[in-house]
Amino acid sequence: MNNKNGFQTICAGVIALTTAILVLGSVKAQAQAEQTFDVITIGTQTYKNVTVTTKAKSYVMLMHSAGLANIRVADLPPELRQKFGYRSAEEEKPKSKSAEVTKWAKQTFSSLKIDQVRAMEANFKQKWTERSDLPTIKTLSPQAMYGAAGVVLVLWIILCACLQTICKKAGKEPGILIWLPILQIFPMLGAAKMSAAWVLGCPFGITQIVWCFKIAKARGKSGLTGFCLVFPPTSLFTFLYLTFADGAEKPDQRPKLGGPRIMTLETA
Repeated sequence: MNNKNGFQTICAGVIALTTAILVLGSVKAQAQAEQTFDVITIGTQTYKNVTVTTKAKSYVMLMHSAGLANIRVADLPPELRQKFGYRSAEEEKPKSKSAEVTKWAKQTFSSLKIDQVRAMEANFKQKWTERSDLPTIKTLSPQAMYGAAGVVLVLWIILCACLQTICKKAGKEPGILIWLPILQIFPMLGAAKMSAAWVLGCPFGITQIVWCFKIAKARGKSGLTGFCLVFPPTSLFTFLYLTFADGAEKPDQRPKLGGPRIMTLETA
């Protein structure tokens, strides 16, 4: 009987101890969850003897001397938001990927030093100009420019003289147009026995190729000469050959055997 009473006493002690632990834990958790303040100010409203009873995601419930108040988290001052355990707006993550990209771009561009980049670019341009050995138009003297213009003029005269010779040896008098830029194409086409309509093919390069073969034929040369005139490595030498070579062979002016004969007095 004594053993039974002792066992019951032990069980009652264990139950009482467990209940005390649970009650103390609940009181402690409630004390941690509920925060108390003597006075807090939110916007233009001041609350006294405040106890925070509920902390939700978007609002908090306050018990104060005048009753209850439901306050949005967005309306809390930054210091109260931090005391209540909410993160500040700067610490909150963006809700979408586009917002994350926008935030990252703002942070990245704000960290860039645009002035330093522009200064480096200007410094690079200045050093490049100082080290460059290539002559520019601004650094050329008037004498050099006049000399270059004179060389171009002499080369143009030589080219026109060669074209005039080729046209004459092909049996076509070129006239003054052979000395004029662009217009010289017409006497050149005439020397090659090509119509003026071939001018339309110049932008496509067709006329130039056909002209090479036609002018070679007009000068009494073979198709190989026309091909060499088209082929860039031999075009210059072929052009000089057409200029200084003998003219085209003239057709035989003697009457054919079967043609009519002119009778003279002696023959009669």
